[in-house]
Amino acid sequence: MAVVFTVEDGTVVVSANSYLTVAEADDILIVNIQNYATWSALTTQQKEFLLIWATKTIDYYVDWYGSKTDEDSALRWPRTGMTDRDGNTIETDEIPQVLKEAVATLALRQAISDRTGEQGRDGIRRVKADVVEVEFDSSYRIGTLPDDIAFMLMGLGIVHTGRGTGFGLIVRS
Repeated sequence: MAVVFTVEDGTVVVSANSYLTVAEADDILIVNIQNYATWSALTTQQKEFLLIWATKTIDYYVDWYGSKTDEDSALRWPRTGMTDRDGNTIETDEIPQVLKEAVATLALRQAISDRTGEQGRDGIRRVKADVVEVEFDSSYRIGTLPDDIAFMLMGLGIVHTGRGTGFGLIVRS
């Protein structure tokens, strides 16, 4: 089965799988002078696949505010009842620029280094047995969005970062 790259333009494209075009991603990423060479070296099809992956990943990890404008939409945007973090109304036929920037940035990150490989690690760097000591790896993530991507999307929904902390029952014997 062939993957057909289809962009959501705000009109509820039923088969959409990306929030932006390759040309839009190129325009967004060109200012990243450290990593743009990696992006520009990719084929158009590789860029399309990365944009599809990043779109789906962001949609998976964000509980967007508002409601989908059409339940038949393949993606979770466009939405109704939305404002940006400054309180400006996001029109029901609009894909916010910041969402496009987040998708492009995440796609570039995936091109540079496979982020899916971070999943499944236990997060423990070191365990010391005498006077029990456990050291956690601060870079540990279980299927998360990078901090800067989460920050970009702040105000549009609740971003799940996989960083919940909690404690179980501690029993001293």
